[in-house]
Amino acid sequence: MKHIYTLLAFVALTVVGTYTYAQCTVTFTSTVIDLEVDLAIVGTGTAAVPGYGVDWGDGNIGVGQNPSHTYSAPGTYTVCAYYFDLLDTSSCSAQYCEDITVTSSSASIKEINEPLTVSVYPNPAVNSIEISSTEPLESFYIYNTLGTMVYSDRTQSTSTKVNISELPKGVYLLRCNGLTKRFVKK
Repeated sequence: MKHIYTLLAFVALTVVGTYTYAQCTVTFTSTVIDLEVDLAIVGTGTAAVPGYGVDWGDGNIGVGQNPSHTYSAPGTYTVCAYYFDLLDTSSCSAQYCEDITVTSSSASIKEINEPLTVSVYPNPAVNSIEISSTEPLESFYIYNTLGTMVYSDRTQSTSTKVNISELPKGVYLLRCNGLTKRFVKK
């Protein structure tokens, strides 16, 4: 009888230590303007602490759910998005790859004598910021420090005013025309 109880105790410990993990999936949508690519990564599954990453296919990587990248040359690149559990990648880990083609138009060629500049003011700001550039802004994005896009817009103007009164106090990154600027919301 003694040996049977020992065997049952071992089986019970083995069952208690076994976990069943659900599968995760990931996909993305992309916006391509000339050499710049913006991704929106969507991951599903049981990640306790979800993590997002991207391999841009040109030797560069990115993190966050809405990463952006500007390629140095036109071409077709295999872009891979990743979704995983930061606490335990064996419990949830997924990858999705897709070929993305980027091109360069004559409109994106900068004059050597006129360097591209982007300004954000006032900084720090309370209710609104003014964004100005030496070229039309086209599209611009505001990210919080977690890498989450909190605002985006498009315009053909070289300046625009953005209402930030609804944003929580903190540090934000503005990405437009291939440049990134930091500003503080009071």
